[in-house]
Amino acid sequence: MKLIQWKKNLSRYAPSLILAAMIIVLVIANRNFLSGQSIFNLMLQVSAVGVVAFGAMLVLISSGIDFSSGYCMALAGVVAGYLYNTAGNSGVVLIITAIIVGALVGLVNGLIITKLKLHPFISTLAMMSVCKGLSVMVGEGGQTLISTGYLLALGQDRLFGIVPYSFILFIVVAVIMWFIVNRTRVGVYTYAMGGNEDAVFYSGINQNLFKVLVYVIAGACYGIAAILTVSQVTVISSNISGDVLLDGIASAVIGGTSLQGGRGTVSGTIIGAFIITLITTLLTFLGIPPLLRDAIKGCIIIAALLFDVAISRISKKVIA
Repeated sequence: MKLIQWKKNLSRYAPSLILAAMIIVLVIANRNFLSGQSIFNLMLQVSAVGVVAFGAMLVLISSGIDFSSGYCMALAGVVAGYLYNTAGNSGVVLIITAIIVGALVGLVNGLIITKLKLHPFISTLAMMSVCKGLSVMVGEGGQTLISTGYLLALGQDRLFGIVPYSFILFIVVAVIMWFIVNRTRVGVYTYAMGGNEDAVFYSGINQNLFKVLVYVIAGACYGIAAILTVSQVTVISSNISGDVLLDGIASAVIGGTSLQGGRGTVSGTIIGAFIITLITTLLTFLGIPPLLRDAIKGCIIIAALLFDVAISRISKKVIA
């Protein structure tokens, strides 16, 4: 019993301890890290990454995987940008379009996985390629400038001169995701599918429907992340996604979401998003080349996976 409790406590508090350690390291590396501008920049950076991480978290809890997030975000951005120009720089059109495009990509992912019975790894990897090609085709290598006032305010202004509006939207999405995973059937069945999919099937639950909904919600998150990103950089292009795929999955995993499904929390994902953003900040402070940063983040994901597998094995041995 003590070992089981130790395992639970380790899984619960490890992300918080890592976050505290990261903050201490950053303060040592740069004394100006706790300045108002640095904190503002941190909250800006974590916003889009965190929203993508929520989508990745939900998919991982269902025992799936989604590699299309980055280019889904790019496609949502460029399609929204195209209609934004067509509609006379209408911010409402941009916002609605980005979310709808993201959700549609998620819908296609979910239908391919449930109806064609393809593994999520293969289907979302293929969808990543599709979204990449479409985003380049729609964007035509050009850029769309954002000029709508409230979109610029979303990406650059602060509430009471302190908290970025982007971060406030991030918190709103976090509350919505918490409600979905803790207070709706989608959340309950998502955890159930990740924990024991056969049991869900034999209980008579329409698991295909809820699995599709998981990918639709994840896609909508990627669309929201596109809105946050373009409002911050004020330019829409087919390469707005950056490292969001890697950062989103890493944030969810570091925050305690199991790659084997059935476990994950919104609060842990928030902490994971801060950790990944702080790692990027630290690597920037240390002058690490961008390509090497990706390698380091990849190693972090591997370490998190090994940690997750080790904890699961300990739990099974104790129960046995």
